[in-house]
Amino acid sequence: MNNEVTRVARMERDLFKQFSAAVKSFESMLHVKTSHRVYLSYQDHLVHLLKLIAAYHRAGLLSNDFFVLMRESFIVVEEACYTRPDSPEHHKNFFKEFRTVIEEYRKMYKKHT
Repeated sequence: MNNEVTRVARMERDLFKQFSAAVKSFESMLHVKTSHRVYLSYQDHLVHLLKLIAAYHRAGLLSNDFFVLMRESFIVVEEACYTRPDSPEHHKNFFKEFRTVIEEYRKMYKKHT
């Protein structure tokens, strides 16, 4: 049982590191003039990573802390998506859905602290 908890915690930590690195790359890309294609490839990467996070969430493998920690970085990505006119609608819709999950965890976290 203890090994299982350790493995899940390690997986969660690694997933958070991947997300943080992707957000940093995305943020640095926003400060440089880039083509529509490059911007969309960064955004696609983040969407796929968030879909992976959502799958782990549905499997019950992520803690409340995970979503609380990623909230601020996610908001940066979400706002960038909404401010760029070349962001596809399906990305905007996905970010909106994911934002709901994050806010639910934030409310639960506030209740327990």
